[in-house]
Amino acid sequence: MTAFVVLAVALTLAIVAWRYPREMPSLFEFFGAAAGAVVITWLVFVTLHALAVRLNGGPFRKGDTVEILVGPHRGRIGRVYEEWRERGEVRVNLGAAAEGRLEDVFGQTQLVRARKPELADRQASPESTPRPSEPSSMF
Repeated sequence: MTAFVVLAVALTLAIVAWRYPREMPSLFEFFGAAAGAVVITWLVFVTLHALAVRLNGGPFRKGDTVEILVGPHRGRIGRVYEEWRERGEVRVNLGAAAEGRLEDVFGQTQLVRARKPELADRQASPESTPRPSEPSSMF
């Protein structure tokens, strides 16, 4: 959301500076440029989000095997067992503990289609998931 606002403000100022290089625009002209900037920014963000979902193999549906890209469950593979289409999110089978705390809810851009679907059943339980080791000190 912050990036959206920053881009809209920057685009508004660019439009105003380009359109009115020597004179001060009226309030009506300034807000017209701001409205145009918000629409352009919204279109850019919607397009980039849809592109990111497609590049990750989405949109994901119930039964799809996915790998998690973010958070404490990063790198785990699971199956989508519920869709929240109105929110653009899905729930991934990560075990009963994660389900109870709603830690299994992910956005479409936080997942990627798994390359090896047969690993989903093996990695569904937390004890079978390898955890990354602590980084070693080089010095």
